[in-house]
Amino acid sequence: MKIKTSQLLIIILIFFSLATAQFPRHHDKWDKDKREKIEELRIWKMTEFLDLTPSQAEKFFPLLKEHDKRTFRIIRQKHKLLRDLYGKTKEEDYNPSDQEVDKILEEMRGIDDKIKTENLTFIKEIDFLTNRQRVKYIVFDSRFKSHLLKALKEHHKPRSEQ
Repeated sequence: MKIKTSQLLIIILIFFSLATAQFPRHHDKWDKDKREKIEELRIWKMTEFLDLTPSQAEKFFPLLKEHDKRTFRIIRQKHKLLRDLYGKTKEEDYNPSDQEVDKILEEMRGIDDKIKTENLTFIKEIDFLTNRQRVKYIVFDSRFKSHLLKALKEHHKPRSEQ
């Protein structure tokens, strides 16, 4: 399946916005506008994929927004930990002990567990959707990100490989 240039551009913009959203930093107005448009596209595609009724959408999207905020806060914790670790690895004399490595792994697992718990809580919270819609929601984010990554990889292949 060939991807049109306009579709590819939208996919790339979405990918970079998602990536940027996971690494908090200062954004100018243009970046904010891009993120908002990408979020609108995400909402539109999700509404279509889940086949939400207007009353379901009215309940679902405020809950999703809160879920996204909570998840983002947890992801920021993980990124802070990784930034701190990266800084330490730049130090020539950094040589962590087994206990320090175990502590790092426990912190990472704890953060990942928080994300899983948040996701499970959200799935249970949206019980006004049909079970089919809830399962489709579970599939949506992974599928959406996967398509973005695939499109990005295709875009970066040398012309002779395309």
